Amino acid sequence: MTNDVSNWETGACRYGALLTPQGKVLADFLSIRTSDGVAMDCDRATAHDFAKRLKLFRLRSDVDIEIDEQIEVAAAITPKPDTQVPTSAILNYADPRYSGTRQRIWVKQLSTGTDLSPYHEDRIAHGLPELGVDFEPASVFPADINMDQLGGVDLKKGCFVGQEVVSRMHRRGKIRRRTIVLQGENLQPGATIGNNGAVGHVTSESNGTALALVRTDRLSKAMKADTLTMENGISIKCMLPNWLQQELNSVEAD
Repeated sequence: MTNDVSNWETGACRYGALLTPQGKVLADFLSIRTSDGVAMDCDRATAHDFAKRLKLFRLRSDVDIEIDEQIEVAAAITPKPDTQVPTSAILNYADPRYSGTRQRIWVKQLSTGTDLSPYHEDRIAHGLPELGVDFEPASVFPADINMDQLGGVDLKKGCFVGQEVVSRMHRRGKIRRRTIVLQGENLQPGATIGNNGAVGHVTSESNGTALALVRTDRLSKAMKADTLTMENGISIKCMLPNWLQQELNSVEAD
């Protein structure tokens, strides 16, 4: 796993991923230390393949790996202190990817037809890409979806699958792609940014705010020239955190 999974207290939650040997994300997840093991919150569509791969690492250890098809996850869209945890909750924990955190709760089957648009609007505004929406398995490096900035990669923990690639990208400071938050009109998933999609493309959108996977060198040039637009020429606003602005400044210096 990309994150340290030792020396953590019961109830603590950590963000991490399982990578390919080439360093790309097969599955990302939130892992919660329980009294008798670890509970893992991951994308439903990839859960069976993820469990199968985990079993390959079990070897002779006395470990059971199971999927509970009846459990679903409810995610809050307000900071933890404002969240009411129902008495029927099986497990509740704070999502460490958010500033101010967000509570997530395990329940036995949510009601059908749940409106997920408030959840997606909240995660997009906070710059959190999601597997199955913003990227597919084995399509991105951890840095492409900002895992290194979201606390999902520990380069001091020791070896993990794909570590050589991830470590080399970090040491050289050559992060070629990042996920950014955009604001503007008609930001539809798949829409391209810049002429002929030179900068990148939108991956998800909600209520005028979107996530986009972009080339950092091309984004730097476009912003320096004050020409950040969609392919159709419509201007868009780029919401850059301080750490990414510093990366772009480094790209310009190079």
